Amino acid sequence: MNFGETHNDHLQTLAVAGFPGYVLFLAAAALLAWTTIRNRHRKPADEKEAFARLLALPLALAFLTVTLALFPLELASAMSVLLHLCAICRVWSTPA
Repeated sequence: MNFGETHNDHLQTLAVAGFPGYVLFLAAAALLAWTTIRNRHRKPADEKEAFARLLALPLALAFLTVTLALFPLELASAMSVLLHLCAICRVWSTPA
């Protein structure tokens, strides 16, 4: 048995990158969630912006929840989908 590894990505990030790396991990999720929170009283310019603003917060919370029990940062298939959705949220949420 391997007793040298942690049990989730939160602890793995903290063990590998230390406190600064873990702060960056949480800051990336907060930046994505901020897409939903900022300008929430302003009407979206189009459907893309509305979609991005609706998806960003649940996506950030789902990612933080999944990383509590699993290792999605280690899987290319999971990370490629997540990174594409995060990029869509960030690009489509900015006004043109």
